[in-house]
Amino acid sequence: MSQDAPSGSDSFSPAPATFPATPRAVRLRAFPWLSGCALLFLGAISICLCPATIVPLAFTTLGKWTGTNAPGKITKKEDRGRRGHSYVMQFQFHLDGQVHDSEVFVDLRTYNELKVDDPITVRALTFRPALSASIVEPEIGIAGGYFAAAGVTLITGAVFVLLTWFFVSRAVHRRKLAKLGTATLGKITGKHVLGRKTHRYRLTYTYTVSAGGHREASMDVSREQFNSISSNQTITVLYEPAHPEQSVIYCFGEYRVVGV
Repeated sequence: MSQDAPSGSDSFSPAPATFPATPRAVRLRAFPWLSGCALLFLGAISICLCPATIVPLAFTTLGKWTGTNAPGKITKKEDRGRRGHSYVMQFQFHLDGQVHDSEVFVDLRTYNELKVDDPITVRALTFRPALSASIVEPEIGIAGGYFAAAGVTLITGAVFVLLTWFFVSRAVHRRKLAKLGTATLGKITGKHVLGRKTHRYRLTYTYTVSAGGHREASMDVSREQFNSISSNQTITVLYEPAHPEQSVIYCFGEYRVVGV
């Protein structure tokens, strides 16, 4: 799918001859508030969820593998679910001469089988007993939601890291192109709207390189940028001399050259 903006002047950006010699002084055109706020939101969610999901799971797993056995008993049973069921077993155990209280989310079978005051064997770390405690005898079933919550936190954190890496690496690369890239003339060869529900706007273009010949590349842009330019429009492209296939349409890059 493609569409063209009304034709304007022959050139859409400054001529290559107007660019100063490298290295150039560059400035960010505008702070990316939308993507920046989205990343901060994902990061905040990951940080807030981590103490309630990943940290307890990590401590209980470590305690189960390397902890010390201690005698204990069930002290209370609760169904904390509102719309759905959330079964919790509270228990008490003795470790290093002290009494500790902890709890675990269990499945329905365990919730029905274990009774208050039933004896249990707990395994925990001596330096964080309450946080790392897990019931090892009798064998219990852990609620699936306990692991699902940790999985959501891990996925959210992974998405945050990947998106941050993508935006930062792209910004660094395009800053390098604006600062050190060779300016040359190019032409828009195609306009494409990708996706059905969430649209991505992509421009394809060609440009000449100093070594001779042409290169073809593509660049994702905003809807406003997409609609502001037409096919066959002349543009200025900045490309990396050592890797001429790496380029950016100057007028749509995140950085502008000072004085141009």
